[in-house]
Amino acid sequence: MQLFAKCFCVISLFLAGTQGVSAQRQVQPEPLTAENVTAWLDGYLPYALKTADVAGAVVTVVKDGAVLVGKGYGYSDIENRIPVDPNATLFRPASISKLFLWTAVMQLVEQGKIDLDTDVQNYIDYQIAAPKGTITVRHLMTHTAGFEEALKDIFVENRRFEEGDLRKYLVSHIPGQMFEPGTMPGYTNYASALAGYIVERVSGKRFETYIEDHIFTPLNMTRSSFRQPLPDTLAAGLSKGYRTASDGKAKTFEIVMPMPAGALSATGSDVAKFMIAYLNGGAGLLRPETTREMHQSIDNQFPPINGFALGFYRSDRNGQRIVSHGGDTIWFHSDLNLFIDQNVGIFISMNSMGGPKAGPVRQNLLTGFTDRYFPERKRTPRVRSTAEEHGRAMVGVYETTRAASSSAFAIARFGSQFKVSMNDKNELLMPLALDFAGNMEPLREIEPWVWQSASGRRVAARVENGVVKAIATEPAVFAFTPVPWHRSSAWLNPTLGSAGVVLLFTFFAWPVRAYARRRFEIGFPYEGKDELAYRAAPIASLLVLVYLGAWAWFISWIAGNFYNFEGARNETRLLFLYLAAVLPVLATVLAGWSAYVKLTRWHGWFTKLCAVLLVLSCLSVVWFAIVVGLFSFNLNF
Repeated sequence: MQLFAKCFCVISLFLAGTQGVSAQRQVQPEPLTAENVTAWLDGYLPYALKTADVAGAVVTVVKDGAVLVGKGYGYSDIENRIPVDPNATLFRPASISKLFLWTAVMQLVEQGKIDLDTDVQNYIDYQIAAPKGTITVRHLMTHTAGFEEALKDIFVENRRFEEGDLRKYLVSHIPGQMFEPGTMPGYTNYASALAGYIVERVSGKRFETYIEDHIFTPLNMTRSSFRQPLPDTLAAGLSKGYRTASDGKAKTFEIVMPMPAGALSATGSDVAKFMIAYLNGGAGLLRPETTREMHQSIDNQFPPINGFALGFYRSDRNGQRIVSHGGDTIWFHSDLNLFIDQNVGIFISMNSMGGPKAGPVRQNLLTGFTDRYFPERKRTPRVRSTAEEHGRAMVGVYETTRAASSSAFAIARFGSQFKVSMNDKNELLMPLALDFAGNMEPLREIEPWVWQSASGRRVAARVENGVVKAIATEPAVFAFTPVPWHRSSAWLNPTLGSAGVVLLFTFFAWPVRAYARRRFEIGFPYEGKDELAYRAAPIASLLVLVYLGAWAWFISWIAGNFYNFEGARNETRLLFLYLAAVLPVLATVLAGWSAYVKLTRWHGWFTKLCAVLLVLSCLSVVWFAIVVGLFSFNLNF
């Protein structure tokens, strides 16, 4: 079995379709039958899940209005050895919940109760600050409202989501606006939760109740719910969540506070009913013309690569129109894809975070399925004559648009920065295009400002007057913009590294010199101002090191457990860290005074050089803290 799976991975890499100019040969499709799909899944998924250290997964494939294959792999409960059952085991498909949300929105659009191009302020009872421009419901559906990322309280533990909690969350977690609405993709859960609240306001029902009445009941989705925690009738069937299969420790139920954006629990069979409805023109849910509008109304911010439709995003491949949505909680990771011209859909959900190789499993499943059953002629991209000119314009450092900008968590935006480089073949190299082994694939320019890798991964640039303003890869649910010089890791990383060396040298030189004086019976050489200046330097370095160490501990602590983003757990710690901003400022003053004394008196050149380097090191830390938001004092992140 493992040998077959390994062979399949190699073959998939070989057969991966690419778009370009010169055709080579036609690959014949495999028959899309239950037997063929089952054999393929059985060859790939057990090996993939074991390699990824994932406890269990469910897969459903639908075709022509019926379930073609529904299978469970691995365990839903490791301790009790309960296998995954596609008909009985509930998974948490996370942001795939948004497809149910957008279905509800479009139902109300059909009834004339919501206008996609109306200011959202007309539908809600609290005020959203929108300094960059008016936000419409369409902006929410296409993730172009311009909101910064909001992480606080996305997942919480050990509580019940009650009536009114959605409004409380929205009112107390209003994010800032980074971009003018409609101009830049930036995926955000807050926008989706806001749309869910609009559904509540317009329909007069709790969101969970509306979905039950208008989606679950018409489709007979009897083993699905947005309730948190699940009703007793469903709770026993819920898969446990795991960090890894090898760890084997079941995690607690994840309460999603922006509930409409990700709280769904459902079986693979129930999700199959939802896929079939959409492939059948929205039967039981929406009019066919509404469904077509959702699939075809593309907010294409980076043509010609795949962008957002209304609620779905496009994952077109091999000439097939594919509408999709993925989803991730802390422990569950899912993907849904509809081949809208073939009346085919495929859904996968995994119940573990998994190890380093878990990330590609879902994408490899879609790629392998598409290349196996809907192959396209192999094409080899030709390098264009503009490749060198355009490639040089692309070289630089970029950061994600899905990020915080007004709080200390803007440091994550700094951490997201990556470098685009060009090789001697005028091909681009960047971490947005990786092969199955995780190595960067060279990207060739196949048309003006569009690059493609050998496996078909495309990257496009938005260019104004020959200057690259943003780039995106598929699907363009968020983008990457050139980093302004003042917060670029290209110079800040080496500068901070050098500052760290200077700070550590300055601090540890103090006890070393004291030990040397005692060991060799050398008298202390300073008095008066010189003595104070001598002692001020290591104190200044200690203050900065304590400050940096405190932030490093906090980041490590919060990254180690996503529940630590819960406000009740971190607000006090974060406030103390904000107040600790006085430490590097005071250190800079001390270092500056110490340097002034040493530069204006009898000290040698090495002492003076060290004093100047210490001042520059303190200033670099203060600069870094300012540009990444560590001085923001914003507790809403």
